Amino acid sequence: MSNKQTYIKTILLSQRLKYMVSQLKCQQQEEEATSPTETVVAFGQEEKDKPLPSPPSLYMMSFDSAIDIGPVRNKPLPAITHSIIHVKRKYNGVKGLLTRSFQIHDILVSRNYSLATSCFVKLFVCKDKNTGQIKQVLKVSMTSHHRHDLYVIPQCTFTFHHAHTMLSKAQKARDSLLLCEVTDREIQSALFTWLTYQQLPSTDLVTHVLREGLKIYVVYNK
Repeated sequence: MSNKQTYIKTILLSQRLKYMVSQLKCQQQEEEATSPTETVVAFGQEEKDKPLPSPPSLYMMSFDSAIDIGPVRNKPLPAITHSIIHVKRKYNGVKGLLTRSFQIHDILVSRNYSLATSCFVKLFVCKDKNTGQIKQVLKVSMTSHHRHDLYVIPQCTFTFHHAHTMLSKAQKARDSLLLCEVTDREIQSALFTWLTYQQLPSTDLVTHVLREGLKIYVVYNK
């Protein structure tokens, strides 16, 4: 086993142990709260049990590492119907460099934002070169940094962040080390779960899911 694989497994095991310890502490606190009181009540009257506070509907558990576990939602998950296509970005000569447009697979991506997107989620205008159809593409990257993501997928060691947000060089290097061996199947499941909590078009409109290393491009019909 290589040093990199040993490092990755050590980090994941450490995080799992921290999570188990926190769960045991919560369980112990609940048992102590519901156990019989040992206080002797005067005049032989027993104090009425006070109702326990209801747990919050949303919670965030943070560890010392970069992995956080976010709120568990009951929203139904979409079906995974698109295989991930591995691509390499191609610039169309000098014009492509000047306009910052590039081609991935059969999709020509421009730098222009779609008017239908919000200020928090950016979709870029793109075109299918085979059909000429105008589409929209979401650019995201995989990351192990969950601190600002409230919709983290449970039991998952990574999430996604939008291309217009910035990560530090140290975080990018960490992600490249930890996430280089994540399979397409794991990305499919995590991505379609994450998409259900974003202000994005329906996943029924997705036509392509393209992957370039840790970068993911989700192509939508308009």
